[in-house]
Amino acid sequence: MFKTLKAAQAWIESVEKFGQKYDLTRMQNACAMLGNPQNSFKSIHIGGTNGKGSTLSYMKESLIAAGYNVGTFISPYIVHFNERITVNHAMISDEDLLYYINQIYAFQTQYLAKYQDQITFFELLTLISFQYFKDQPVDLVLYEVGLGGTLDATNVITPIMSIIVSIGYDHMGVLGNTLTSIAKNKLGIVKPKVPLIHSIKQPHLKPLINSHANMMASPIINARMHRLSNITHTPNIAFNLQGVTYSIRMRGAHQIDNARLAITALTHLNHLGYHVHTKHIQTGLTRAFMPGRFEAFKPQL
Repeated sequence: MFKTLKAAQAWIESVEKFGQKYDLTRMQNACAMLGNPQNSFKSIHIGGTNGKGSTLSYMKESLIAAGYNVGTFISPYIVHFNERITVNHAMISDEDLLYYINQIYAFQTQYLAKYQDQITFFELLTLISFQYFKDQPVDLVLYEVGLGGTLDATNVITPIMSIIVSIGYDHMGVLGNTLTSIAKNKLGIVKPKVPLIHSIKQPHLKPLINSHANMMASPIINARMHRLSNITHTPNIAFNLQGVTYSIRMRGAHQIDNARLAITALTHLNHLGYHVHTKHIQTGLTRAFMPGRFEAFKPQL
């Protein structure tokens, strides 16, 4: 067992990042050995090419404003390794991170002996998050997809909602070199009868989205069906959506689409037993912030 977080982190970061993967058997077997901790809390799965982190941040802050305890699992981190796993505004503590890395270190030794297969870095980290959130009083956990969707380690969760922010050219060596192949992979996070909320803009992908969702009997909500108006950019971005004015401080015109998607998803949560009112969303969108994303700094004189 590791006595220091530095040693524990050095071990987990030394593990192969992404191993060969043809299905989710490795993660499913690991979760089964751990008692399926991913089923002990409610979750939302957020995938797509760009905008996952921003959409997650808008939703997180709005849910916190509504009084919920919100877990998040993101990648990569900006400053601290602990940023990957949070509850509300608190990162997993160094003490807890050391505890759970030690726990998963002992577990992976047992798994390796049983299956003769190495669990990868991202899979280990995902398992740590499952164990951590199982032990926390969370109302909802927002999971950001690491790579693609279908075979991503996070895709063993059964969320109450699947969100796809956008489709673009990314990780083409793994996901394929066409938007259709990339979209098929990202649509892999859609679970049977679980609603899909998306903001995919390419019209030629609509038949694929519809057929996949229909196959899963999953309701579809396209956030782009709601028109935006009265868009201004000073000092923060403000816009009107369905008669309500919202303001965001994250910069870039693309953030308006991310915010609209978050609003649509948060509004739909009210049909799933949550209570997120317009005032909570307005507060959350204004508070949402991500370091390093078009962040403005005052010049040092």
